[in-house]
Amino acid sequence: MSDSRLLPHADSAARRRSICIGLLLLLAFVLCANTLLNGFVYDDNEQLLQNPYVHSFRFIGKVFTTNVWSFQGEQGSSNYYRPLMTLGYLLSYQVFGDFPYGYHLINIFLHLAIVWLVFAVASEMFAGEAIALLAGALFALHPIHTESVAWIAGVTDLELAFFYLLAFLLFLRLGNDAPGKTAWLRTGMLASFLLALLSKEQAMTLPIVAAAYEHFFRADHLWTTWRTKLSRYAGFWIVGAVYLLFRATLLGGVAMVLQHPDVTWPQAFLSALSLAGAYIGKLFYPWPLSPFYPFHKSATLADPRVLAGAAVLFVAVSLFVLLWKKSRAHAFALLWIFLTLGPVLNPRWMAASVFAERYLYLPSVGFCWLVAAAIVALWRLGGAGLRFRRAVLAVTCVIVVLVAAGVIITRNREWRDDRTLFTRTLAVHPDASYIRTDLGTLDWRGG
Repeated sequence: MSDSRLLPHADSAARRRSICIGLLLLLAFVLCANTLLNGFVYDDNEQLLQNPYVHSFRFIGKVFTTNVWSFQGEQGSSNYYRPLMTLGYLLSYQVFGDFPYGYHLINIFLHLAIVWLVFAVASEMFAGEAIALLAGALFALHPIHTESVAWIAGVTDLELAFFYLLAFLLFLRLGNDAPGKTAWLRTGMLASFLLALLSKEQAMTLPIVAAAYEHFFRADHLWTTWRTKLSRYAGFWIVGAVYLLFRATLLGGVAMVLQHPDVTWPQAFLSALSLAGAYIGKLFYPWPLSPFYPFHKSATLADPRVLAGAAVLFVAVSLFVLLWKKSRAHAFALLWIFLTLGPVLNPRWMAASVFAERYLYLPSVGFCWLVAAAIVALWRLGGAGLRFRRAVLAVTCVIVVLVAAGVIITRNREWRDDRTLFTRTLAVHPDASYIRTDLGTLDWRGG
């Protein structure tokens, strides 16, 4: 067939792809549009409105050489180094001032870009675009993401996910482009990784993710040399090592503050099991959801939460072994969940919010890839009862979409103001002492 006869088909396919992506982004925007009505809540008041580093460029040096709470003086000790968040606030404040609409708009645009990246990365890893489009839709529809999008301070998770996925996308394209583009790909890849590191500490998992993908999951992993493999991901390790050295020199260590000294290392291990089980549970069944979760450490193996977490890990390992034999790409999606979730499972280093929905924003990418692949596989499965099975699957998906959309749009308004945020949290978790104190302070200030 001549090229002239192939071109119309290619143009038609590209047009359909663009329309599908456009509809996907429109869906994501509609679901989070009412966050534009939200104000400044909780940490926004201190990190943005009361933070002198955000109001003047003369503090730009402090932004990059101190932790995220250093503007509070001695009481601002923290393990969190997030200069990109503060820099973003500084630039945004010059435009929007104390008008919350602009900050929420930035969150929405970042979320839309991430939805596209979820699609783009999946397109590189899976054959065909059906899984990629469905994964993007699942990511846009998952209620676990509302906190990161609806809350201005959730921008750290959005920045992390954007630069993390962008770096990984460029990493996937190494070897697929013309040699002349390789240098540009590497530069963009490492620059994105650096920005991810300056966004949030979870970014340090990317060198491990990339190395694992290169050696065990990339399509050419069986015949590429070790030198080729190392050349693709070694830059991540170098940048990561420089970051850790810089952080240790600048801030005095990787984890300077022991946030929960009452938690011993054995208790931290047991608590990590219970936290892992709770996080996976929220991915599959995101209800009830809350802006704040009280932390109760696990001290014995007999703790039901520990047993549930151990059961979840056993099932995950078994599923990984099965997927490893059947489909390496699907096994990698499962591995992504646990590798990116790992840094937030140590309660000794976490702040008051040991468990938080926003910590699932990046790990949920792998979950969406995996579920999308499962749905497509069920749809394509032949045999008796094909029409009935597809009808049931289609009806189930429609119901899930409607319920998820309702939950997201409703939950977006929980970040409307402090009183709404606090009362909603206490309705779900009456023992949330931090939030009860905050509500009491709010009442006191209101007379």
